[in-house]
Amino acid sequence: MTREIFCPIDHVFVNENKIRLVAAQVCLFSIAYLWVATWELPAILVIDFFLRSFGFSKYSPLAITSTVLIGLLQLKNKPVDQAPKIFAAQMGFAFAVILFILSVLGLITLSYFVAGAMVLFSFLESALRFCAGCHAYSLMKRFS
Repeated sequence: MTREIFCPIDHVFVNENKIRLVAAQVCLFSIAYLWVATWELPAILVIDFFLRSFGFSKYSPLAITSTVLIGLLQLKNKPVDQAPKIFAAQMGFAFAVILFILSVLGLITLSYFVAGAMVLFSFLESALRFCAGCHAYSLMKRFS
């Protein structure tokens, strides 16, 4: 049995360096949540993931910060198809909403598991270029 990875493709390209810097910021926000467990951090992530998931990335605070960092660090444009990144952002949006709800309800222990998953997935993307969203998409395609 083959274990091919299928990603959504739309032939619209974005800068992979920007995506990885956004993921690094998500990782830092998630780590900060594990440290202070305040609802405001997931709220920021919900808003940011929403903007990036549904066509408003030019208003995303994390994307804007990443653009500034790319200029400061003089990183080159590294084109990558945007569709898998949007799918991953939509998954991140779902995780952030769950984290926010758990935080508001005071279910801190459960929220730590969600935040830990966000740390893991965002670290994999930012540091290792491993897109967990592509693997999840492939699983969904196999069972649909």
